[in-house]
Amino acid sequence: MPHPTQVQTALLSLGAARGSVYLEGLTEAEVGAMELEVGLQAPPLLRDYYREVGLVQDLTYAGKHAGLRPFEKARECRQARDGLLEIFGEIADDAFPFALDEADRTCAVVPSSAGERLVIFDLELGTQTPNQLLAEWLAGIVSDAAADAE
Repeated sequence: MPHPTQVQTALLSLGAARGSVYLEGLTEAEVGAMELEVGLQAPPLLRDYYREVGLVQDLTYAGKHAGLRPFEKARECRQARDGLLEIFGEIADDAFPFALDEADRTCAVVPSSAGERLVIFDLELGTQTPNQLLAEWLAGIVSDAAADAE
């Protein structure tokens, strides 16, 4: 029997709230099609996130971690990637667009030595700001969702 992924393990923390959180995970083929559309393979933890949570979900819309609005269509990810590459060039080569923040800046998942990191790219200012690790963000949104369901 395969070991649960890090995302599956995090989602176990939802407990009884799992039934009240809408998740529509993508199939492996859908994740592959999304990567093809974006022109970049998603980092492993993000791939797992898409397979378990999907693009259409409500896990990320509550609590103190609701500052990111994940893209709901592969096309949005592709458009964001085009913008990142246009403004940042090679710096954004490994950046997989994931969401917009409260200021409509692009948040991308970027591999790092510490793990997959969320990085905020400000296209207007031409700046990039490393944020928390994707795994930490995921733990926070799951915790918020579980607390909201109580």
